[in-house]
Amino acid sequence: MYGRAPIFSKDQVVSNMVDPLPQALVLITISVGLAITIVLVSLAIRIYDKFGTFDITKIRRLKG
Repeated sequence: MYGRAPIFSKDQVVSNMVDPLPQALVLITISVGLAITIVLVSLAIRIYDKFGTFDITKIRRLKG
């Protein structure tokens, strides 16, 4: 039998409730991971636009 949503009322007792915390933590983890990926990709795009390469030795020589 599946668990039920934890909605309480005075005349009803729910014995097998579902814990929403693990689902919330997974959704937060996915969204934080996506946000970090977006920031890193945007940083990589800005570096490539400014220097025209991803080679760190060439970027150090340009010093711009």
